[in-house]
Amino acid sequence: MLMGLVSGSLHDQGDFYHLILAGSFLECLYLFMLSLSKLDQYYQVIYFSLKD
Repeated sequence: MLMGLVSGSLHDQGDFYHLILAGSFLECLYLFMLSLSKLDQYYQVIYFSLKD
């Protein structure tokens, strides 16, 4: 919820560059962390995403 408040205010101010930069960084981090999971053990990723 806090992330939505921050990104919403940035979007309203017109700072699209910062939102795209942060989103691209998070997407690359997500793919990198996914590559660290062991083969045939993707339940680790699903568990941690549903944990929050």
